[in-house]
Amino acid sequence: MLVVGALVVAGASALMVPGGRVSSLTTTKMAATLEVAPATMESLATAATEARGLAMDSIAAAKSGHLGLPLGAAEMGAVLYGSAMTFNPEAPKWINRDRFVLSAGHGSVFLY
Repeated sequence: MLVVGALVVAGASALMVPGGRVSSLTTTKMAATLEVAPATMESLATAATEARGLAMDSIAAAKSGHLGLPLGAAEMGAVLYGSAMTFNPEAPKWINRDRFVLSAGHGSVFLY
């Protein structure tokens, strides 16, 4: 197994936990790593490359848009959607699905 990335929360002073309670953190950094098999890692790298190409084609066809976020976040998207998140496209209203919120509207082509 290989670690392909880490998600870090920096500068946090409190963390919401299930039940709505707030838990104080004793450190300023928390990291979560995701272990992925080499064959899966190769597939995710291919997905990221394809996503970059699709983003460039979409923006070129529209003659408008920002390339920064879709190109820079391709690996993150590949890992999140391809390995880390739990969802079922055939059941979009499934209550326990993971959700991804992109707050950078100028990079919305990343979602497509």
